Amino acid sequence: MAWRWGVCGDDLHGPLEKFNENAGAMKMNTNGKIFSLLLVAALCLTLASCATSQQKAETLAVDHPDWPPELIEEIAQGHVTVGMTSDMVAAAMGKRGDSSFDDKTGEEVWTYYRGYYDYQDGAVWVPVYFVFFKNDRVVRTEGNRNEVFTW
Repeated sequence: MAWRWGVCGDDLHGPLEKFNENAGAMKMNTNGKIFSLLLVAALCLTLASCATSQQKAETLAVDHPDWPPELIEEIAQGHVTVGMTSDMVAAAMGKRGDSSFDDKTGEEVWTYYRGYYDYQDGAVWVPVYFVFFKNDRVVRTEGNRNEVFTW
């Protein structure tokens, strides 16, 4: 038996079940709408990213006609590969945080950072990606490029 507003009887059980079924359908419908909106937003961001990298590739091709087209595509997507020059890395990754020279290996090292805010220390910058050059050519990279804060 269902108690509601001081009335006892099975006659309220049916409408209450229907209400709960409809509320569940409405909740599912709302979740479906939210999911659809998130999916559309993700698609828009992906397309905007593609358009941006395509525009960057076109600009790089005009500015640097001597760079190979396959490398221009990599640079436009922000990738760094062995053999790239320092100009290519700067075009791909943006402004570097620091550079240093390792006397042992004879390599110049560019350091890229990821930043976050700490309640006690304020802004904190953590080195997360390193690009090693020898004779102005990338010889190796270390770290996670996807964590880099780009300007």
